[in-house]
Amino acid sequence: MQSGERYCLLIDRTTGTPLYYPNLYVTTQIRNNGKSVAAMESALSSINVFLSYCDEEELDLEQRFIQRKFFTLAEIDGIRDRCQKRFKKERAATSTGPVLVSPKQKPKPSKPAKSATEYVRLTDIGKYSKWLAEILQSSPIDRKTSQQVAAMQEMMNSRRPKGKGRNQLKNEKGLDENQVDLLTELVRPGSKHNPFPDPAVQVRNRLIIFILLHLGKRGGELLNIRGRDIKGNEIVIARRADEKDDPILLYRLLRHMPAWVRLILVGDPSQLPPIGPGLVLHSLAGLASIPQTELTAVMRQTAESGIPKVAAAIRDHKVPHWTQYGGNEDAGVSFLSCTRSNMAETVKPATATRRYTTLPALLGEAQICPEESQEDRGINGGDPRSGEGSVYAAKAS
Repeated sequence: MQSGERYCLLIDRTTGTPLYYPNLYVTTQIRNNGKSVAAMESALSSINVFLSYCDEEELDLEQRFIQRKFFTLAEIDGIRDRCQKRFKKERAATSTGPVLVSPKQKPKPSKPAKSATEYVRLTDIGKYSKWLAEILQSSPIDRKTSQQVAAMQEMMNSRRPKGKGRNQLKNEKGLDENQVDLLTELVRPGSKHNPFPDPAVQVRNRLIIFILLHLGKRGGELLNIRGRDIKGNEIVIARRADEKDDPILLYRLLRHMPAWVRLILVGDPSQLPPIGPGLVLHSLAGLASIPQTELTAVMRQTAESGIPKVAAAIRDHKVPHWTQYGGNEDAGVSFLSCTRSNMAETVKPATATRRYTTLPALLGEAQICPEESQEDRGINGGDPRSGEGSVYAAKAS
């Protein structure tokens, strides 16, 4: 999203349209409650499994709930069996975020799902079924219907595996005391066992290890810590998942790159400021310790065309020297002054002297600016539909 917020949708593969009720559920019940996009994606994954079962059994979920015909014991057992299977992820990347697909055909299961996955699926399906059954009632829910809906969710929950497989005290996977001592000595600055020769890197690595050991932070939380979050002997752990300047996107890219790959970041300081992964280049460009190469020669247009000279003046916030258009093919930038009423008559001769045969083709290499400020032509551009007069700028390729 333009605000930087990440979002996910459940769409129908056959039509390509978002499914109304599942997306309404995650928006109102999960997203609006302040939960993360990961929680939304987890819920939609569970609902995806649930809908695939309904499609296979030809169950019209919405119509049945409207008629107050809720799941039978056999159907709930069938939903549980479907939740015990592991499916390949049906995901497609878009510019707006992760998208899950609700397939109409039966998914092909592979290995059995973990008990924790089954637990989460049945929990999410129970909550979604209860929510959907309640909002589909045209009239206020009576006591009997409310009890039936609650019983349906309770039967879902009763079929969850005993324990989610988490927080098992007898199955700890952390480091023992001897391993902690060895790791602490390994990252100690000046230690002969420290594999990093740079003293600054040694101090940084020791700080990272201590934060992980003593605060129990996860990798993603560690990556989000910034200098301003450290205040004295306190560290603020903030969620920045939906910030535009979150560099975690670049980290995810680098994580999948082989160690031998070298990354070259290219940018233009005269363009709009970057966000997300591009912000890393924006920050590194100001560090003298980072090798940098600046292209000072314009390679896109020749100097004889006049375009580099005009562009350089605009970048320096100066008014360029304009030439009046005279049908010269070699002219880089020139102008045709006209009013709104005689614009077509003025532009038509230009199309006759150039390779263009139609006005839309010429507008592909032209800019129409308001005539209100004659001194700033070409710098303060505007909508050609605004203002009484216009100035037409023709650019040679």
